[in-house]
Amino acid sequence: MFQQSLLRYSNGRVTNYVDLSKVARGTIDDMIIDGEGRSFVGDLGFDLRLGVPADATGCLVLVTPDGIAWIGATGLRFPNGIAISPDNRTLIVAESNGDCLSEFQIESGGALTFRRRFAHIGEPDGICLDRGGGVWIGAFKEDAVIRVDREGHITDRIALPGRGIACALGGEDRRTLFCISAQTTHEDLARGVSTSRLDMIRVTIPGAGHP
Repeated sequence: MFQQSLLRYSNGRVTNYVDLSKVARGTIDDMIIDGEGRSFVGDLGFDLRLGVPADATGCLVLVTPDGIAWIGATGLRFPNGIAISPDNRTLIVAESNGDCLSEFQIESGGALTFRRRFAHIGEPDGICLDRGGGVWIGAFKEDAVIRVDREGHITDRIALPGRGIACALGGEDRRTLFCISAQTTHEDLARGVSTSRLDMIRVTIPGAGHP
């Protein structure tokens, strides 16, 4: 994150993959790789070790399969969890400081075209998609994982024992929702004080896309 670098793990070895220090303006955060081998990386736009400026905006960095990096989208308020549709045409990113989700169309070559902001969730973090068009969201402020439909309406809410951090649909049928929560606060996180927990919850609609 703070070295602004992507690493590759293969055959038991970790090697440098792409240096993003000449592209990213701040700490890099969540990332995802789509079905065509393109990486989309969140750049917060500031140094997270120095605190979170109220008005800071970040971006998404696109890294092509051959290691070329460029800015794909700007004006995001703390870009966090990222998910991509099964056809690799739609990207959704959680804006933690914006309390919303942003949707982009992925053009040929990986360029991003902004479509809209939708849903109002207290500090959304990690996200994933399901086959019903829904988005599951780890909600840091709301101590829950929340599902919204594509209109942004909340359809499901599952309380967690701590802050909602991340979620992913997996298992053989992709109907197991893996939820990470943490007993912490922003101040404790800055001091490295956090106790995490993983819960597995069965849901009706299976997962879709990436992750």
